[in-house]
Amino acid sequence: LGLKEKEYTSVHVRSHYPTTIIGNIAARQLNISFRELDIEKSIRFEGRMKDHLIAVTNNAFYCDSILNPLPANTTPTIYICSDDNELVNHFVTHGVHISGRQTPIIPVAHQNKTGKLLHLEKDADDHAHLHFFPLVEDLLIMGGGKCVTHGVGSFGAFGAGLIGNECRALHRPFNGRPEKCPNDRVDRWAVNITVNHLLVDEKIGGEGKLNFEGIPSPWQR
Repeated sequence: LGLKEKEYTSVHVRSHYPTTIIGNIAARQLNISFRELDIEKSIRFEGRMKDHLIAVTNNAFYCDSILNPLPANTTPTIYICSDDNELVNHFVTHGVHISGRQTPIIPVAHQNKTGKLLHLEKDADDHAHLHFFPLVEDLLIMGGGKCVTHGVGSFGAFGAGLIGNECRALHRPFNGRPEKCPNDRVDRWAVNITVNHLLVDEKIGGEGKLNFEGIPSPWQR
């Protein structure tokens, strides 16, 4: 793929995550109820579903451009991975248009993947270990980059964790809607423990920790 450690960024899109938006679109395409869906098997990269996933991914690439701003005459190296091979192939073929750039950016990916992508939580009992190597490859590639832009689900977040969460953005939270960047979805907030923040009968212990010694539990009151 020609990638060099810490000289590229990664974009991850979890296309088949069972959000309400994805479920409703899939149910309409199949003319069945939401409860009858098996989302992993029901998603088709066509029609309204295709439009929705392209919009989600375009937003993910925009978030990546905020994380890793480069001059307009510099071509960024971006690795794209997803649980939908057709989505990846679409962007590798057509590229992505980002504001401020005259030509589309062509992301890097394992091109022309076909067939079902396996999931450890569902397919581990029916497949050999080597069939899951693409999952490990995606994680290692995300972990070798400079920044990770990820959405709903924990796979992309795991990839961001492999670089110590030093440079990451969340492009789609649990509700399934694209989240504009910049945002504070991955910021860490700390609150000093003071008397004003304590609950009834709690008291401050050593080193800023709460001390519950001698205080009965709620079930003993």
